[in-house]
Amino acid sequence: DWSVTGVQTCALPISAAPVTAALWPELTRENKPWTRWWWPGSAVDPASLTWQLEKLAQAGVGGVEITPIYGATGAEARYVEFLSPKWMELLAHTGREARRLGLGVDMATGTGWPFGGPWVAPEDGMQRIALKDGRLTGEPGKMMVKRAAPGGEGLVIDPFNPAALARYLAPFDRAFASFPRDLIRGQFHDSFEYFNASWTARLPEVFRTMHGYDIQQYAAAVSARRATEVKDLDHDTLARVKADYRETLGLLHLDYLRAWVAWAHRHGWVVRNQSHGAPANLLDLYGAVDIPETEVFGSTPFPIPGLRRAADEVRHDQDLPESLVVRMASSAAHVMGRPLASSESATWLRDHWKEALAYVKPELDRILAEGINHIFYHGTVFSPQDAPWPGWLFYASTQFNPNNPWWDDFAALNRYVGRVQSVLQRARPDNDLLLYWPAADVWDTADGYAKMLTVHHVDWLTDQPVGKLARLLSDRGFCYDYVSDAQLAATRVEQGALVTPGARYRA
Repeated sequence: DWSVTGVQTCALPISAAPVTAALWPELTRENKPWTRWWWPGSAVDPASLTWQLEKLAQAGVGGVEITPIYGATGAEARYVEFLSPKWMELLAHTGREARRLGLGVDMATGTGWPFGGPWVAPEDGMQRIALKDGRLTGEPGKMMVKRAAPGGEGLVIDPFNPAALARYLAPFDRAFASFPRDLIRGQFHDSFEYFNASWTARLPEVFRTMHGYDIQQYAAAVSARRATEVKDLDHDTLARVKADYRETLGLLHLDYLRAWVAWAHRHGWVVRNQSHGAPANLLDLYGAVDIPETEVFGSTPFPIPGLRRAADEVRHDQDLPESLVVRMASSAAHVMGRPLASSESATWLRDHWKEALAYVKPELDRILAEGINHIFYHGTVFSPQDAPWPGWLFYASTQFNPNNPWWDDFAALNRYVGRVQSVLQRARPDNDLLLYWPAADVWDTADGYAKMLTVHHVDWLTDQPVGKLARLLSDRGFCYDYVSDAQLAATRVEQGALVTPGARYRA
C-alpha cells in the first residue's frame, strides 16, 4: 500500500492498464471534477451563464450541479421563479451551452434543501411523533425549505411517504414535459436534513406487517423521549420496540428514495443522493442510487510541513471529516457495482478568500484514497458579469469562481484530479474484506426517537464495536468495504470468493 497525507489507499481500485504521460487519454467530463453551482434568486441571464460556463470549462471543470437559493440583496428585479417558463428557458440555455463546451449538468430536485415547496399541502408535510388520546400519531413539523429560492419557498415534505413525493414531483413533470431529455444528466438530493422527522401516517400499518405486533400497545412508552420516563415497561423491551420502530422508519425512507429514483429514471436522468443524516440503513440508501455521495467540510489539521492553518482563518465549530464515514458511500458503490461515488468537497475550508489551493488538495487526496472518484467542489456562485468585484457570494462555500485570485492556477489542480479520477473510474474495486455493519446495534436504545446518522456527529459508527474494528483494520493495512444485511443477502460464494453485485472479496 502507499499513502497520501498519511491515509492508506485501501479503497483505491486497481487493475487499470498503465499509460505514459504522453499517451494519457483525453479526460472525459466525468473524469474531471464538477462543482455545485448556486443560482441566487435564480437571477441568471443567458450571456452571464455562457460566460461562467466557458470559464469553468477553460479551468478544467467537468460539470455543474444547479441549486437555486435565496437571492442577492438589491437584485430582486432579476429574480426568476423556479420552474416557471422563463426558468425552464434559462435551464435549457444552460444545457445547450454546457453540451457545446463538453460539460455535464445535474440539478437539485428543488431549491435550497431538503425537498419541499409552496405546492406541498400540510397533509404531505413532514411530521413529528406525538401521543394523543393514548395513541401514537403525527403532528406537523412545520419545517420550511432552507435557503429556498423564489418559487421554491414552502413546507418540507414527509420523507417517509412516496405518495407525498409523487405529488411533490408533479410540477416537475409538467415543467419538463417538452424539455429535451439529453440536456440534464441527473437529479440531486442533499443530505437528510428533515429535522425531527419521526412519523408518517402509514407507520403503524407497515410496522405490524414487518414485526407482527401493534406499536400502539406500547404508545405511551414509545412516545417517551427518555427511558427513565417509562415506569411500566422494562428497559430491554422498550429498546426492542423502539428498534423495531426505527427499522420501520428506515424501510419507509428507502421506499421514498426508490420512488424518487424510479421517477428520475423515467425521465432519463441518473440520481445522486447524500444519504447521510437519514434515520435508516445508510449502506442500503447509498446503494439504491446511481451515484452515492458523501460530504467533507472544515479544515483537517494534516501533519504536512508548511501547510498553514492559522487560528483566525478556520472555523473551530466544525466536526472534521471522518474517514470511516466517508467509506460508507464508496463501500456501497463498490458492493453494489455503481461506477461513480461522489463527494461534496472543500466546504468551509477556510474563511472566504483565505482558501489556497494548497489547502484543497490534501482534503481531496484523503477522499480519493477512501474510494471517492467523482469530486464535486462546494462550490461556485453564479454571478452576473455586471456585478461589482468580488461578485455574488454564498456563505457556505469555498469560492471556486473566476473572481478568486488563484483562478489562473485552478486548472492545474483540476488536471491532477482529472488524471487520478480517470484511473479510479475505469478500474475495479479490489478490497479484501467485507465488514458487516450491524445497523441494529444503532437502533437498539430505549432513548429518543429516530436516529439521524449524520456526518457531523459520528459516534453512531466510531463508538460502536464495528467502528473500532474498522479503525483497527485501517491502522493495520487491511482493505475493506462495509456491507449491510440486505447486501449480504445478495452475496454469493463463487470459487472460494464472496461475490456481491459489484465486487469480489476474500473473506
